[in-house]
Amino acid sequence: ALSRAEERLFEKLKTVTSVSFLWEYDNEYIDNEQYSAGLYLRKLIKKFPIPEDFKINTDNLGHSSVKVVALPNEISMAKYAVSQLSNNEQDIALVLADESLLPVILNSLPVNIGKVNVTMGFPIKQTVAYTFIKQLFKLRQQLRKSNNKIWIARNSWLELLYHPFLYDNESVQNQINFLIKDKTSSLTYIDLTSEKFIQVSNNQVLTKLYELCNDLTNVNFLELLLQLLHLLEIKLLDNHTDMVEIELEIQALRKVYNAFSTFKDLLDNNNIEIADSRLFDRLLNQILQNQKIDLFGEPLDGLQIMGLMESRLLDFEKVFLLSLNDKVIPGDKFTPTFILYSLRKYFGLSTPEKREAIDAFHFYRLIQRSQEAVLFYSQFIGSEEADKSPYIRQLLFNKKWNISEKYYNDKMGKSPENKSIEIDKKSLGNKWDNFIKSVKEKGFSQNAVSSFIQCPLKFYYERVENLKDDELFPEESLDKDLGLLFHEAVKLLFLNKKEVDIAELEKVKANINETVNQLFAQKYNFSWSQVLLLKEQLISMLDKFFEVELNKNSHFPCEIICLEKDIEAYINNIKLFGRVDMIIKNSGGVFVLDFKTGSEKDVSFDNIDNLFSTNSKLIYAFQLAFYAFLFSKNHENEKEIFAENIYIKTYAEAYKKVLSKKEKVENKKALQKSMLNFVLEKLEFENKIAEIIKNIIDVSQPFVQTTDTKNCEYCNFKLLCRKK
Repeated sequence: ALSRAEERLFEKLKTVTSVSFLWEYDNEYIDNEQYSAGLYLRKLIKKFPIPEDFKINTDNLGHSSVKVVALPNEISMAKYAVSQLSNNEQDIALVLADESLLPVILNSLPVNIGKVNVTMGFPIKQTVAYTFIKQLFKLRQQLRKSNNKIWIARNSWLELLYHPFLYDNESVQNQINFLIKDKTSSLTYIDLTSEKFIQVSNNQVLTKLYELCNDLTNVNFLELLLQLLHLLEIKLLDNHTDMVEIELEIQALRKVYNAFSTFKDLLDNNNIEIADSRLFDRLLNQILQNQKIDLFGEPLDGLQIMGLMESRLLDFEKVFLLSLNDKVIPGDKFTPTFILYSLRKYFGLSTPEKREAIDAFHFYRLIQRSQEAVLFYSQFIGSEEADKSPYIRQLLFNKKWNISEKYYNDKMGKSPENKSIEIDKKSLGNKWDNFIKSVKEKGFSQNAVSSFIQCPLKFYYERVENLKDDELFPEESLDKDLGLLFHEAVKLLFLNKKEVDIAELEKVKANINETVNQLFAQKYNFSWSQVLLLKEQLISMLDKFFEVELNKNSHFPCEIICLEKDIEAYINNIKLFGRVDMIIKNSGGVFVLDFKTGSEKDVSFDNIDNLFSTNSKLIYAFQLAFYAFLFSKNHENEKEIFAENIYIKTYAEAYKKVLSKKEKVENKKALQKSMLNFVLEKLEFENKIAEIIKNIIDVSQPFVQTTDTKNCEYCNFKLLCRKK
């Protein structure tokens, strides 16, 4: 494709000189307008024709051997393609439509491949340096200043410390361990000047990072960022190895450093001041997104690895072209623009089909003089199913081509068919002995029993191996705090109250603001928009709860039996325990109330066996039944015990989510739900729980994987057990 200026220049040359125009093309895509590859050349050949006495073979396409190979995923595609390279690499080109596969290709090259020349632009987005800078931007936007202190987001800071650029430092590892094990506070933000921040002045990189975590102007932030990038480059050079990844990271840091330096010079030279930190970071991010590492080598020696654009007008005897997927080539050629498509087309501006035509030309030009072309595509990109490129389809549907197509199944790129994992308890040795000792001392919580029901293997990872997700990376957020705060607020509001009638309930409601202020003063010694919003959310939810309870259909008046209390019971000398949010007694009976911040789930079931199925939808129903069972074991005289979930974000009606049993009613087809008096099901529930406990501690019963894959979707251990 020629630009408007280049085309005008050609016109001038044609009229004032005796210049000849020689075009490289093939009749296949020039004569047939269905090929977008000839979109530009058709017009140019007509406007600037080739001299009549110049002879060139323009009938090459269709005479070479073409193979199409489909593999399960991108990694297996790259590894298989490299494994097919021959010793005679001098005449082979390995062309990557997806340039991000370069590290996989280089690390998979067989030992028989000698010299390698890489000519392409490698995206910065595929480097570790990119993730480090992005995490810095994220941390900066979460910095807060309050009471002359700087607060940083705990999780974002930990995420940064885990980064490969920093994690190899002992001070960093000590700080990570300290922050993870610190259970004294549930704060989402930490004070930069507190003891939680281990001083790291003995390390230049960490000292510079510490300086960046301050309330800085945009210019100062950029200056310190440039200094940090330089220090990281020095660090990598000092620890330099021959690994391809390290060399790419060094080049990436240099590229970003130069790009950001140019941006800083532009601001300085033109006296441009950007006060908004978010806008400033967005500009830096835009610069970062567009950076590529330019890789060059010896073009006349060794195996040639290049991008599609770098292959233009080059001929090779054998071509391996990878990532020929529809999402990659032609891919999505849309670019954000304020100019309407119709206007762009009318005025001859760039449009998606014009950009696609350039890719099409490079594809056909690459294979038109090759003796053999092997075209690879993957059946999945990430977790999504992927289709072959339309360019492959054009070749397959053209009778002129003799094309072979091969499909390789999952065995090429994935683990063999996953067999169900079984953990033999007899083989666990001391781990099993320690587990049984712990069971005798502590017993089982509701979460433990529920975990075993959902998946015995998950129970094994959690309770025997003691793998906890919060030890790998803590998940804390202000939104998660909302549920904890609601529980604490309710406890404070009803503290020391036994009999609560409607009049007393109104008095309790009047204390909401004072109680919440008291609670937040204990929890947060800073204030900004996020915390204020959390505070308003909590007040709003408490108001809603009391408004519902002040209506006619209410749990009140009632006797408050307990608030936020640990209760326990024993089966065959094994302790079962759990923490209930609130238990009350009114004219309808005893109600075990459990407050929920998440989405509503059904708490009705057909029979007790349903509660012990692997169906994760009934997990809330099982939880209510478990709490009701613990209470009933300690209060044998109570004849009516009910259990209810209260969803605090959507609470609009009392007794709406009471544990219920579906029963058949005469003359009605559908089963009818009725509130379950748990006392009637207590004995059967106890027998089922006893059976579960027996299975857990029975050494002859292995820990096995669940067969219900829905339970694996959000499981923290699905990578360990290789569940898809």
